[in-house]
Amino acid sequence: MASRNEPPISSAAVADSLARNSPLLRSSICLACSDHRTIVSGKGSVFLLCQSQAVPESWPKYPPQPLARCPYFHDIAPPMPPPMPPPAADPIA
Repeated sequence: MASRNEPPISSAAVADSLARNSPLLRSSICLACSDHRTIVSGKGSVFLLCQSQAVPESWPKYPPQPLARCPYFHDIAPPMPPPMPPPAADPIA
């Protein structure tokens, strides 16, 4: 149970935690995709649902795991900006 100062843990957070701790699923590109949803069955099995709007009808809703490459992948994390160049050294006069 969460304390008064901690927000309650959502069922989506618990499902994602289960998926990330699964040896089979944690190597899947689906976990890093913004279009995935983690589903936990009543028996505790974990599945990754593809919710991409770009996929054709022939694409499985629950792709076989682990998935190494996907043409419909959308990265959750935004691209990192390029590193800043180091500051120029002050010449000593």
